[in-house]
Amino acid sequence: MIMPRLKHKLHALLKDAVRVAIVGIGSDLRGDDAAGMLVLEHLRECLKTSSNPSMNKSWRSKKPMIKLFNGGTAPENLTGEIRCFKPGHLIMIDAVDLAKKAGTIELVDLQKTANTVFLTHKLPVKLMIDFLAAEIEFITIFIGIQPKNLDFGAPVSSEVARAVRDLGDLLALIFNASARGRCYPAGRRKPSRQRLQELPGR
Repeated sequence: MIMPRLKHKLHALLKDAVRVAIVGIGSDLRGDDAAGMLVLEHLRECLKTSSNPSMNKSWRSKKPMIKLFNGGTAPENLTGEIRCFKPGHLIMIDAVDLAKKAGTIELVDLQKTANTVFLTHKLPVKLMIDFLAAEIEFITIFIGIQPKNLDFGAPVSSEVARAVRDLGDLLALIFNASARGRCYPAGRRKPSRQRLQELPGR
């Protein structure tokens, strides 16, 4: 379950968004490390199917343009595509060791958490953001999900599966169903639909 404080922060950060790049990071071969990519896939499905007219009406007229990037374990390879898109907001989602309960979702300040462990993606992510910031101006939102199991071949834990759905639902609510048709998949191979269907609780 996403805490109200996190919901409020995300709403505040994205309230004026016009062009949003969302990068899912991770490996679908290492259990909960797939969290970032699975959020991306869940969000894609939410934006395609949701038609509830009561959802976040304040966003209805804004229709932010959203582009999804599957970064896998090498998100830095997408810098050219992201630069061409020229986002005003860059959202990055990854499994992060937050030293919290499994499934915890938090906003991570990359400038203030030098000792935070970003698993195998720490160096590329920081370099990627610095490289992009040198050429385009954007607001960075880094969202971390606490993993439970990163063993090779392990299934996604029920805690992280729940976090994936909660975060995807929240982002879809913020962007609103009226933005559907303006959500453009891009980047590396996306997680398979079969893998999503195998998540605990589905």
